[in-house]
Amino acid sequence: CKARGRTCESSNIEAQENNEDHLSTTTVESDNDSILFSTSDNMATTQETCSETNMSFFDYPRFGSSIQWKQEPPLPSKYSCPIEMPSGELQMQMIDLFFRKRHRMLPILPKSLFYEQLRLKGPLITPLLLNAIYCDVSSFAPHCGFHEVPKPSVFFNRAKKLLDDFLDRPRISTVVALCLLSMHEPNPTKLKSTTANQHCRLWMYGGMAARMCLELGLNIDTPRTRGMLSEEEIELRRRVLWSCYFLDKTQSMYSQRPWSLSSSSIKTQLPSVLCPGDQEEAIITQFQHNVKLFILYEQGLRIHASYGIFEDISKDTFMEQIEKYRLKILQWGVNLPIRHDASHSFNCSIILC
Repeated sequence: CKARGRTCESSNIEAQENNEDHLSTTTVESDNDSILFSTSDNMATTQETCSETNMSFFDYPRFGSSIQWKQEPPLPSKYSCPIEMPSGELQMQMIDLFFRKRHRMLPILPKSLFYEQLRLKGPLITPLLLNAIYCDVSSFAPHCGFHEVPKPSVFFNRAKKLLDDFLDRPRISTVVALCLLSMHEPNPTKLKSTTANQHCRLWMYGGMAARMCLELGLNIDTPRTRGMLSEEEIELRRRVLWSCYFLDKTQSMYSQRPWSLSSSSIKTQLPSVLCPGDQEEAIITQFQHNVKLFILYEQGLRIHASYGIFEDISKDTFMEQIEKYRLKILQWGVNLPIRHDASHSFNCSIILC
């Protein structure tokens, strides 16, 4: 082409694609006080080495033997969309509100660990996670006196654009973000199809969170899988797994759809209190009982699916299973720290209607 005195067309196309790639990525400036997360890709990472072993044809590894809990990977150095964040002061107010309100119902993040990561700009703090938190908080912030907070849809759309940058490498923070995004309630619109499509997206986010939990191996909790992680990092993974399980059953129960995480495939300890006597103790104790209740709910969902979908049991057998299930729910209520009449507080029909 050069001999003919013109530029090759393929060269122009390649140069154009390189320019488009350059324009489509965003590098975050670290001197902005609204950036609460790390912007460096030079964070220390654990090198993974693979050792070759001579295995015979019958020396198959045990199921799940390759699972290993690992540190969070560093954040991407570039993003496919501009990073827009509120002022640092407003963000801190929203984070504090998140732990005052949402944390009581879903303690998915250990508070002390999150604030420590926030102070250090550690790998747990990502723009995706922050926008997911702000999306959740902004839905109830006006009722708490925060009227200057943007609408939830603002943060939801930002998180939606960022999500693809965090799917190639599994992260604990991404699981948390997906869980929070799956809880987003879109504003009612005149177009019913739009709202229905939005709920479909939220259902997909819940499924993606469950899959990433399994990709990270959070369902296998043993000394070997825990490795050298600190006590707080181990507790973080336990809370994330069981919070995801909790939401999975809730969404399955109300949407009448199959669930993604089964208790039979989980070998992970329930969340625990890191510092006995602190303000989280009552929250975690209640969450432990809620998880146990939802493990029972899963049994009810199985009965429902067997009778409603497969139609492989008779009505008499169905009613017998329901009665056994009801007694288990009542026993759960008896074992609560504060005694109450569980028959009035919990109705088995809630997941069988």
